[in-house]
Amino acid sequence: MASLEPVIRLARSEDKDAVLRFTEHTWEFGEYISEVWDNWLNEPGSKMIIALIHNQPAAMVHISILAPGEAWLEGLRVDPAYRRIGLAQLLTMYCITAAASSGVHTLRFITSSLNAPVHRLAKKLVFSKTSSIQPYHAEIITEDMSNPFSIPTQQDLSSLLPLIKDYPLFKAMNGLFSSGWRFLSINDQQIRKKAHAGMLRIIRDPGGIKAVAILEFKHNGDNLLAGYADGKPEIIPELALALKKEARRLQAKSVSIRLPEVPWIQSIFIEAGFRATEDHPFWIYEKGIKVV
Repeated sequence: MASLEPVIRLARSEDKDAVLRFTEHTWEFGEYISEVWDNWLNEPGSKMIIALIHNQPAAMVHISILAPGEAWLEGLRVDPAYRRIGLAQLLTMYCITAAASSGVHTLRFITSSLNAPVHRLAKKLVFSKTSSIQPYHAEIITEDMSNPFSIPTQQDLSSLLPLIKDYPLFKAMNGLFSSGWRFLSINDQQIRKKAHAGMLRIIRDPGGIKAVAILEFKHNGDNLLAGYADGKPEIIPELALALKKEARRLQAKSVSIRLPEVPWIQSIFIEAGFRATEDHPFWIYEKGIKVV
């Protein structure tokens, strides 16, 4: 590796063609880097890092600060011609250092449960596997049916987090919710942020709040993503159906959710018409970082 002398620097727009060439066939179904490159290059609070060999891009990674103290690692790719010489480890270590200097105390990433090389890298760099999730998808309910969701009041917001912490998905997800394929902590700040954006829903009865959902649109608004949907165990069947009803009300064509690998929870959503979109789960890894 010494003779190859890798150089690490921030990505530039002129790196795009070279990176897309070596990432083009990452998987049999293709690659998504071409779709996100421009956004990642210009995303506030993020850095796209390139490893150069012989002055040509040989590996890349993207790191984004999602919330105060929390960063997300994604898009780690290495040119097949330069694999097994430590470039993935080098880039990840660079990101750990960059995160620490930016006040980040927790760095996370997600990978396929089948991706053994990344699992080995995570173990070597002392990342812990904290959650196992499976993506699910459902079509909307087209019948005219009552929807139990309501908008939380300002008074509701202060009591939501203590309630959520007792719900089953919160524990199984290690207190995380998803924003696309990124995951970050559920806390008062995020609850209020989602409420302000009009994407927080609750189910209540005379006894109080029984369930909560964090929503967002993906894929040009055609799909409603439930970044988090949880409640008292007896209300989860109603919650699963409510997500399909809310997707219809918001004029989405479908709804998706990342569910933890908890069989009884997944069974409820399957009974409600949700189907797994992958044949294997994904693992979320996390590393605590000492801020410098």
